[in-house]
Amino acid sequence: MSFVEATTGRLYPVQDSPYLKVEGCFNARNYWVNMQGERENGEKKNSNRNSNASEIRYDFNNPDDWEYVFIDVQSAPDVVDADKPKKDMFDNMMADMDAGIGPVGTLNGGGGGGGGGGGGGGSSEAKDEEGKDGEEDTHNDSATNILDIPESWVSKLVLSRQTFSLRYPPNGQRTVHYHKAKVERFAENIHEQGLVERVTMFSDESCLERAVIREKFVNRRDKLIKRVRYPKEQKIEESFAEGRLLSLRKYVEWTGKRREMHFYVAARLDGLRCREEDIGKKIIESFEGRGDKLIYRSVAVDEDVSGSANKSAFILPSGGSSGDFIVKKMTEKFERNEAKSAKEDVAKRTFYVSQNLVRTQYHFAESCITRSTMMHDKSRSADGGINADEIGESLQEIIHAEKDCLTAARHSQHETVELMGLRKHEEDEIIVDQPIFETAAEKRQEAKMEEADDQAGEEKDRRFLDYLTPYLQNISDPSNITRDDAQRVRDNCLKALKDRLLERANIIQNRLNVENSKLSKQQAAFQRNQRDNDPDAEEDFEKFCSEAMFRIQILEQRLVQHEENALTKYKEMDQKLLADPRMSVLRH
Repeated sequence: MSFVEATTGRLYPVQDSPYLKVEGCFNARNYWVNMQGERENGEKKNSNRNSNASEIRYDFNNPDDWEYVFIDVQSAPDVVDADKPKKDMFDNMMADMDAGIGPVGTLNGGGGGGGGGGGGGGSSEAKDEEGKDGEEDTHNDSATNILDIPESWVSKLVLSRQTFSLRYPPNGQRTVHYHKAKVERFAENIHEQGLVERVTMFSDESCLERAVIREKFVNRRDKLIKRVRYPKEQKIEESFAEGRLLSLRKYVEWTGKRREMHFYVAARLDGLRCREEDIGKKIIESFEGRGDKLIYRSVAVDEDVSGSANKSAFILPSGGSSGDFIVKKMTEKFERNEAKSAKEDVAKRTFYVSQNLVRTQYHFAESCITRSTMMHDKSRSADGGINADEIGESLQEIIHAEKDCLTAARHSQHETVELMGLRKHEEDEIIVDQPIFETAAEKRQEAKMEEADDQAGEEKDRRFLDYLTPYLQNISDPSNITRDDAQRVRDNCLKALKDRLLERANIIQNRLNVENSKLSKQQAAFQRNQRDNDPDAEEDFEKFCSEAMFRIQILEQRLVQHEENALTKYKEMDQKLLADPRMSVLRH
């Protein structure tokens, strides 16, 4: 526990604070008055006691030390002692109230005592009834005289999500200068790089030479969350969140000299934990949890300045403008495999590539200070001089292990080159994702806009499809139509319907007349040519007459049906106009 000076923000330990006394403590739910040095069993103590804040006891559950002002059954157990059962604490509070320690006793003063001492003589029944009444009165007084927390005198704070997300109004950023330091803070998604905080520490009083720059990021697509730069040392440290490609956790680089990569081991299949590289000199990799018990691999290299790498099979890509790396030595270390004996369990294997030698060291057996070591000369395989009596791994197995080690080193180097290229591309094209809350808010806003557009479209369609719209255009107030206007609208609407029905009837009648005319002409032509006695012409005439009579019959039926429907439609339209609320003036 410590004190915070509000004017300076400085922290003071309780035992070493400049304060003399604490008069009271409060939070959002209650207020406690410091009673230490004021009373003991209802009597006033020496006011000089506990005059130093370091001697004050801060047990708010002790009513002799701290007297609460308000009773809040729900919050009191939480603000006093979270480890104590709520029921017990509430019972203690009620006991304090009955004893006159709590606010009820303080507020009631001598009234409670007077009531308690007012009982004189009387029968036992009267005393019992009086006792019951006293208990009920005490219970009612306890329930009604509790001092509630007063209502706030300020209006409720209303803060929109957009204003809250801005954090640092009016432009979403804030800069604070300290002694040899500068702190810049940004609201989320305000900075184009996803930056939310940058702390710059300087090495000089004028704040010109930057010593350390610490940056924090959020919502970055590349999962970058923290970056620390040391300009004088040309050093950069970057930390990444989980879920990133290649499971990179931390990246440290001394420009042109050294780089370190730390990975999330659980997210990688090869168990790679860390990769350290002295550029152009040595590569060290550490592993965890591998099935082959590999825990360490190192590769010593030289830069190819003469171009001789093309003649060597042991090369690694550099990934830069310089030539490839020539492998000089490779080393692998393994943890103990309990399934094998110590003499067969390899602890360390070193490949001296330039000397064509391989040294294999085995694990120490229990209670032994020496271990087995074997040296293989690869040049013997070219002469066919393989010793059949070799103990341990054969030369062929060693050569195969060397190839596997080189393949793994090349794969790791290719992955590193790919990762470096990916990081460069990510920094060139930084992508900041929107927070999920903003995305959800935008979707809700889009849904509301679409709903509003749909409603506007429906309203527009409704107005467009209204059968009275063409006849109400010349009326100033369609919602309040006069009787003359209503009669004029009714007459125009019925007249338009009648014209459409007549036009439809005329169309059907014209088509019927055309068919009858064609049939008459064909009959006249057939009678003129009847003397030729052409059987094909007679057959064609019968076919034409059959089709023409079918069309004529259909048109006649349509005409009759249209005449019947026209009367019904005219009557329905008249009834619809009379029932229309806008034409209600015609019904009166």
